[in-house]
Amino acid sequence: MFERGNIVRSLKGRDKDKISVVLEFKDNRVYISDGKEHKLTEPKLKNPKHLEKLNLNIDESFLIGNERLRKELNRLKNEI
Repeated sequence: MFERGNIVRSLKGRDKDKISVVLEFKDNRVYISDGKEHKLTEPKLKNPKHLEKLNLNIDESFLIGNERLRKELNRLKNEI
């Protein structure tokens, strides 16, 4: 269902309508990061029902630093 690098939009919660990247899908939960509020080292745990999978993926090279991730997500946000 969800794979590492998928771009998702949150449908519920305080982060509603924000985009993030999937870091891991485990035990029917999705770990996501936006590089700002939820850093790569402290991802947010979300229910997959509360996420919309967008038809975008991010390259693994952007998942090595929070600043790089934020810049790439901002760039992708303008494309959506």
